[in-house]
Amino acid sequence: MIKYSFLLSLIAFSVAHAQTPKTEELTSIAKDSIQEPPHLFFDTHDTVISWVENGTLKQLSNAHSTNFREEVKLIANRFDLPLIDALDQHYTNTTSLANPYHYTDVNELVAISDIHGQYPLFVALLQQHQVIDSALNWIFGDGHLVVNGDIFDRGTGVTDALWLTYKLQRQATSAGGKVHYLMGNHELMVLDNDLRYVHKKYDVIADILGKSYQEQFGKDAFFGRWIRQQPITIKINDIWFVHAGISPEIVKENLDPAQINRLFRDSIFTQQKVDYRTNPILKLLATTDGPLWYRGYFKDDMLQQADITQILQFWNAKHMVIGHTSQRQITPLFGGQVMVIDSSIKNGKTGEVLIYSKGMLFRGLHNGQRIAL
Repeated sequence: MIKYSFLLSLIAFSVAHAQTPKTEELTSIAKDSIQEPPHLFFDTHDTVISWVENGTLKQLSNAHSTNFREEVKLIANRFDLPLIDALDQHYTNTTSLANPYHYTDVNELVAISDIHGQYPLFVALLQQHQVIDSALNWIFGDGHLVVNGDIFDRGTGVTDALWLTYKLQRQATSAGGKVHYLMGNHELMVLDNDLRYVHKKYDVIADILGKSYQEQFGKDAFFGRWIRQQPITIKINDIWFVHAGISPEIVKENLDPAQINRLFRDSIFTQQKVDYRTNPILKLLATTDGPLWYRGYFKDDMLQQADITQILQFWNAKHMVIGHTSQRQITPLFGGQVMVIDSSIKNGKTGEVLIYSKGMLFRGLHNGQRIAL
């Protein structure tokens, strides 16, 4: 039962260090308490799996293994992680964006946003609303789960939340459902090597792994490759999901969802920030008025409900679901046309999910209760 004791130690560490510590408190993060799930790194000649147990580096290398795949299976079973799936995805070069970005006839949906490394809360909310079971496996059938950006930064459970999301993507697809992981501004910040909000725990992990945070999510790392293939925006039934919102400037440029997803995947995520920002359209998408950063629904006094209706008509949607701007609870704006689902999970205390069930919308509370919207 190693994998469950390891999981419990991860959750205990995440709860104990949920907030970014002050400088004088950093010494309280004892190196021998550090745990980190496996990372996969690829180069021309080797595949290396690296993880941290009690502050100590553990590794498995294809170049130094006589039966690499079988040894990977043992590690996968130990941590209850789909490492073989991750390897096969690398070897076959499959990508998640082969899937459509518009889904219809979905009866059950749960959406969560701005997890920010708060892995225990992520798990608790999914369990309370019957998306996963006590062993962290998918039980939501043909339902859809939307992770609406910002798994990264602030908390200590970033890698754990990434692995859970990836595992659930695989399990949901097998069950006829879907897990959509949309990119947020904090994903883009990490890919752009803007690490100002990364928890200090990950400085220690980088030293132990011998891999910088940028390398851990670079183009030669499994997580780096997987993240770069995730969409920016999708539509489910008549609900448009995007991390921060769609600005009037995006609509003026006639940038439809397919273009937005493609430009991020093929241009923004493949270049350095100093290079892609020389292109006016890419700069628009990746900065203040773009879908990962926009806050105009809260700050622009000139925006009226009619303006929101026009933006929604751009993709024939009834609602837009956004995160990015923290609220105490899920909050409807503009007569319910915009649903803000960043419920301050980042604080590590409580949070909510948005539930769509048979045409109705609900706030899903931390205790499992539903409140109609």
